[in-house]
Amino acid sequence: MAPLTLTHQHLPGMSVIALAGEVDRTNSAQLADYVARIRRPGDHVIFDLAELSFLDSSGLHVLLACARTCADEGAAAHLAAAKGAPARLLRITGVDARLPTYVTTEHAIATVLATRTS
Repeated sequence: MAPLTLTHQHLPGMSVIALAGEVDRTNSAQLADYVARIRRPGDHVIFDLAELSFLDSSGLHVLLACARTCADEGAAAHLAAAKGAPARLLRITGVDARLPTYVTTEHAIATVLATRTS
């Protein structure tokens, strides 16, 4: 299993969280803790999935929990740059139709910035 690596950056009105490696039941709590620690209340969260090679239902649960929290605060969780197995899981579960999904992280960031200024 590829270890999970998490990084983030704060931009105006959003937190961008990059996931690399694999998320499964052995480390999904690590992801949940990280999201809770760095997410700013009321901010959008963009999950950059470009370097994520595996995602299971426990990781999906973390993404959806974050989406609920964001929605409660008038923001949203966004998914960006998913490919391979994670993209397939998002597609077959319908999560990619439920959450805003973008081909690139840059597009997600630009969209959130545009909605904040309009």
